[in-house]
Amino acid sequence: MYLKLLGACLTVTGTGALGFYLGNRYLQRVRNLERLINLLNFLKTEIRYKATPLPEIFAKMANSEEGTVAKLFEIKDRTLPVNQGLKKALAEGFSQTALLKREQEILLAFAEKIGISDLREQENLLNYTCEQLKLVLAESRQEAEKNVKLVNYLGVLVGAFLVLLFF
Repeated sequence: MYLKLLGACLTVTGTGALGFYLGNRYLQRVRNLERLINLLNFLKTEIRYKATPLPEIFAKMANSEEGTVAKLFEIKDRTLPVNQGLKKALAEGFSQTALLKREQEILLAFAEKIGISDLREQENLLNYTCEQLKLVLAESRQEAEKNVKLVNYLGVLVGAFLVLLFF
C-alpha cells in the first residue's frame, strides 16, 4: 500500500517537475532574447560613440554578466577575423541557451556581416538585427503567455492520469 502511494507521489512529482521545466524554457527564451537585445544595443553604443574595436567590445560583452547569453559573444580564437570568430563562438554557445533555430539564424547572419563594412553599415546591421529580434521577442512573449500555464498543468495532469491508469 505504501509503495503504491510512494510510486504515485513520485509519478505526479516527476511529471509535474517536467511540466514546470518545459514551462520555464518558454520564460527562459524570453529572458534570453531581452538580454540579447540589450547586449546588441550596448554594441551599437560602443561602436557609434566610443569607436571601440570589435574584439574589445565582444570581450566586454562576454564578461558583462554571468548569463549564458553574454557568453555567446566570447571569441576564444583571436587568430580568426572578427566575424568568423563570432560565428564560431555563437555556434558553440547556442546549446547553452533557450534560443531557437530562428534566433540562431538571425545571429549567424549578423555575425557573418559584422566587422566587414564601415560604421554606418554596421549601425544599419545592428538596427536590422535588433528589429528582427524584437519581433521574435514579441512572438515568444505571446507564446510563453499562452503555453507556460498549459505546460505546467499538463505535467501534473499527465502524472495524475498515469496514477489513475496504473494504480
